[in-house]
Amino acid sequence: MVGLQNQTKPQTRVVQKETDIVDHFTFLNSHCVWSSTRSADKQSHNEDSCMAMELGPRSGVLAVADGAGGHALGDYASALQIDCLITALQKDSVDAQNLREPILNAIEECNRQLLLEGKGSATTITVLEIQDNIVRPYHVGDSSAIITGQRGLLKLQTLSHSPVALGIEAGLLEPEAATSSDERHLVFNLVGTEEMRIEIGAPITLSKFDTVLLCSDGLTDNLLLEHITEIIRKGPTQNQAEQLRQLCLESMKKETGHVDDLTLMVARGLGH
Repeated sequence: MVGLQNQTKPQTRVVQKETDIVDHFTFLNSHCVWSSTRSADKQSHNEDSCMAMELGPRSGVLAVADGAGGHALGDYASALQIDCLITALQKDSVDAQNLREPILNAIEECNRQLLLEGKGSATTITVLEIQDNIVRPYHVGDSSAIITGQRGLLKLQTLSHSPVALGIEAGLLEPEAATSSDERHLVFNLVGTEEMRIEIGAPITLSKFDTVLLCSDGLTDNLLLEHITEIIRKGPTQNQAEQLRQLCLESMKKETGHVDDLTLMVARGLGH
């Protein structure tokens, strides 16, 4: 299930659907595109959810959640996380200029509900808070936020909470080897677990032509970071999203590919 919410007060528009095409929308006066696809070779249905929510003229949130494969009701867990975010951010007491508290509360509330239900369901979550041209990432698990400049400068890559990501970060594993590792699906930090922890990144200042990408691990498990950043750093965002989607689906068909859901959101123009 995919929840895409584009809120311009006082109206709220919510769309929930699965799509095999790249669609576009306006977010904080920037151009955004998104797509959520289930690989034809994946047995279960789409377990990803995503959200775009405006809370003021220059304030908003982007989020991608990926229900944990191998856990019960992964689609339910990711949709619940998005619903918790929407509920927390829509409260009258929320200050649109300070979204840290409601974002953290929403993640913790989803974790509490999933544990209380005791069904074993879990999800990742990656959130970007946008305030004017400043963004701050929050994440649990291995969905990713990536920001690159027009010339390819990597301004942000969230570190996935997985053994493979830590191996790459420590220099013990080459990125090329990671895409074919049998452990790339393992995640040690999930919403819906007693040990859940939220990683909060430092604020990042966006420039006019910086590109922001949020995605589930269906993308990063199939394409190298350098390939992703080279595609998204220039050209129309809709073309970038379509190219990423097609390359990723082609990779999933290979023996070394990782069959999974693929959700991505690409935005440019948030920094002006």
